[in-house]
Amino acid sequence: MTRQQTAPRTAQAVTYVRDCYGRLHRVGETDRELPGPGGRRLVLWLAWGAMLGAGVLQYGFALTALPLHGARGTFAVLAVWTVCQAAAVPVAHLLRARRKAEPGGLVLLGGGCCAGALAIAAAVAESANPAGAGGSSALLVGYGLLGGTGAGLVYAGCTATAARWYPERAPAAVAFATGGYAYGAVLPLLLLLVLGLHGSAVAPVLGGVAGLSLLAALGCGALLRDPPEHWWPAGIDPRQWTLDRHLNRSLRHNRPPLWEAEPRPGAGSGTWRLLYAATALTSAALLFDLGRLAADLAAGPGTVGLWACAAFAAGSGLGRGAVGALAERFGRGTVLATALLLGALAQPGLVGAGPAAAVCCAALAGGGTGGCYPVLVGLLRGFYGRHGGQRAFALLYTAKAFGGAAGCALAAFVPGTGGTGTAAAVLLAAALAVRAARRPRPLLRLLPAAPTVTSTRTSSGS
Repeated sequence: MTRQQTAPRTAQAVTYVRDCYGRLHRVGETDRELPGPGGRRLVLWLAWGAMLGAGVLQYGFALTALPLHGARGTFAVLAVWTVCQAAAVPVAHLLRARRKAEPGGLVLLGGGCCAGALAIAAAVAESANPAGAGGSSALLVGYGLLGGTGAGLVYAGCTATAARWYPERAPAAVAFATGGYAYGAVLPLLLLLVLGLHGSAVAPVLGGVAGLSLLAALGCGALLRDPPEHWWPAGIDPRQWTLDRHLNRSLRHNRPPLWEAEPRPGAGSGTWRLLYAATALTSAALLFDLGRLAADLAAGPGTVGLWACAAFAAGSGLGRGAVGALAERFGRGTVLATALLLGALAQPGLVGAGPAAAVCCAALAGGGTGGCYPVLVGLLRGFYGRHGGQRAFALLYTAKAFGGAAGCALAAFVPGTGGTGTAAAVLLAAALAVRAARRPRPLLRLLPAAPTVTSTRTSSGS
């Protein structure tokens, strides 16, 4: 009997390399060798799944507004939700930066809050007088405060994790993950076509969505993990990726970042102010469209209004992926401004148009406004670097609180064509602000030292 020979084992140390701009990258590990659920593609799907339940609170707001019969207080609920959701994103980023929270914990906590908010909305819809003082107070606290905070925690945890697992294609990864934020509302809205457009049908739909949201948070949040700091996927040389336009096609129309910004990236610069204004203006138009569509459906229930609400959500989901992909190929600033322009052109068709035109315009408006956020991720990374871009996006997202509240007020007090005309002008101003933004100049600073390598990976050959 011959003795079986064991193949020699070789150990390869994890190393850190710098690209031509001095940025640090950790190389030597594949995504499947890292502790986690088994590959970054699965992580991306987990982030997408967790987003499904949280996004119903925004894009499925018509489910909550329908039993209220278009009462003006519904816009206050949406405004409170928007402010809380936008405020929770930078708080979550700060907790992660200080290592006080992990993405899985944020998703679990945020998903539980979202499920509770949807359950409260279901109870209000089932009550005898949902538009009364008790129902409005419950929605303001439960749906607005609790649900907005929960949705912000889920959004922040999923987007940052998707970007960290795909450092070479962060905008595309964020666009895919946030697509679930919009898609989650499509099926519940269309389910009302089967059950009927009345309050007694809304309550079981919201209750079912609350249960699914909780299951999604538990299942996805328990497995969601971050890669190691500065991790870069094996098989792609970060130094070549930074310079080779054939390998990295986005370099043909998007200049790479020249520096890593400090914790408060350019908050006093003209570029920052322009992008902050563009985010606030886009958020105002987005929340105006959501509020106006939900109020119109509640005031005069009909299948056209329901199809328009579902088309707006589906268009936003599709628009995020399409606008994100086109931005990497043809230039982020150009594509983002074009998407905002298309959203502005679609605004007049939301009111007074025929059924088919209204649905098409709703889908186009959703794609134009919803596609803004993932492209901003790439735009800020190109301005402030990988880590500086994450900090910049978290701070920039606070503009949604101001813009969203203004959009809800516009939907409440300026009905009809006057509101849609204002929303179109707002989107045109946002497009001009994006086109005027220029990459800030890098600051001279000392580069941080490379961390000490303490981990290795082993592989066996035959």
